[in-house]
Amino acid sequence: MILNTKRFGEIEVDEQNIIVFPNGILGFPDIKRYTFITEEENNVFLWLQGIDEDVAFIVTNPLFFKPDYKVKISVEEIRELETENIEDIHIYVIVTVPPDPKFTSINLQGPILINPHKNLGKQIVLLDDSYPLKYFIFKDKKGIAQSAT
Repeated sequence: MILNTKRFGEIEVDEQNIIVFPNGILGFPDIKRYTFITEEENNVFLWLQGIDEDVAFIVTNPLFFKPDYKVKISVEEIRELETENIEDIHIYVIVTVPPDPKFTSINLQGPILINPHKNLGKQIVLLDDSYPLKYFIFKDKKGIAQSAT
């Protein structure tokens, strides 16, 4: 399938690499199909590109920036992703890059769960306040995350 995008131009997408989000992604409930786009020189950040509409999110594995990050996945969420093995589920978070890139953050409250064996995805919202909505990924010289204030 050929996909025309603003960001990447014309790209070829293998239909076997389309991930279906039955409930969409927060704020985009009607966009159900996405694919990952990677850049050869970058193995930390990926693009989650919409198939039916030209929308794309930068995503990453949160463990690159928050090694102690843990997500409690409910039995129902595991069932929705059509697996019985929680280890089949890959976890990503959305990256926000503001005009000043030193304040780049990841959303630890809204992880994206993917079952790559079934090409199913689901974004969940963590209801506790263990993790911030904006976790700044670049640290200052003292190892403290940058603040937007």
